[in-house]
Amino acid sequence: MSEAEKSSVVVVGALPPPMHGQAAVNAAVAEGLKCLPAYLSIIDTSPGKAKKSIAYHFRRISGVLRAAVALAKCNHRHAKTLYMPFQAGHGIVYNLFLALVARLTGFAIVLHHHSSAHTLRRLPMFALLARLCGQRTTHVALSDQMARDMEQHYGLTGRTLVSGNACHIPSPPLSETVPICDDLVVGLLANLNSEKGLQLAIDTVIDAREKGAKAKLVLAGPLMGTASEECVARAFSILGEALEVWGPVDKAKKDHFFRYVQVFLFPTTYRYEAQPLVIYEALSYGLPVISTNAGYIPEMLGRTGTIVQIDREIRNRLTRELLRYCNDLDLLVRAAIESRREFERAAEISRTEFAELCAVIAAN
Repeated sequence: MSEAEKSSVVVVGALPPPMHGQAAVNAAVAEGLKCLPAYLSIIDTSPGKAKKSIAYHFRRISGVLRAAVALAKCNHRHAKTLYMPFQAGHGIVYNLFLALVARLTGFAIVLHHHSSAHTLRRLPMFALLARLCGQRTTHVALSDQMARDMEQHYGLTGRTLVSGNACHIPSPPLSETVPICDDLVVGLLANLNSEKGLQLAIDTVIDAREKGAKAKLVLAGPLMGTASEECVARAFSILGEALEVWGPVDKAKKDHFFRYVQVFLFPTTYRYEAQPLVIYEALSYGLPVISTNAGYIPEMLGRTGTIVQIDREIRNRLTRELLRYCNDLDLLVRAAIESRREFERAAEISRTEFAELCAVIAAN
């Protein structure tokens, strides 16, 4: 391909830090495009930290404005593509602004969806964004069901591409040693707050222990706010040594976490949950997963793991499911094998989907 035939691609999105699922995928897309024939510009809109403040919003706005300038300055005659993730909540304003600039400057748009808030039900603001983006837009869904939901609610038939998240998780080597622990080690890794299941995970382990189970809880990830810190302090007074709080984990410590725990408990009720990478991470280590029906988690787990309905009985159901693993070692072993198998299946499909996504972005 000659230089004149190359397309121009502008990637706009938050890159780590802080590390979260969307940032990890944004980074993977940017890296995947580097080896393809295209002029690539990467605009990092990350606020640099998760805690919201005036500086947080200023950095986000600054990044979006730099992206708008990059789009306006791209005067090449060949094909031009803007890649950006959909921003849930008030962040949709940034999408609307960039979509308008992209349309005015002749860019096709690839919009990557990491939230279920607008796909499980019709959201008028997203309907407006979809119209503004135009017919040339490629909408990237995380799963087949997500694509069907978008087509149903917004009439995007034939304009969606599926690219799952499993390929963004490296497959760890299997460990030949099993951690020795008298208790069943239950783990939660997340940006720890109530929506991500912090209180529910603590309550579940407390309830299981009250019913005679030998279980301990390991919490990994940053505590998000004063309420989360107080929640953990109360838990220490009840669980004592049966609670470990690791705080933020780097790559090596995360590997240690997943090899240390035996069941991954992820009772999220987060309203924007879609396809959390941390579940694929747990599956890649062969961990049985107990989670909720938030977003597209049931589709992720397939025939493995356990899905609990989000309703008034969620705490009791979580406890019953955890007790099953506490009382049946054979079940724990079988579930571990099924988890690893499900991850490998999903990762193989996802690698093909991601390669297609990068090719579409570069050639749009």
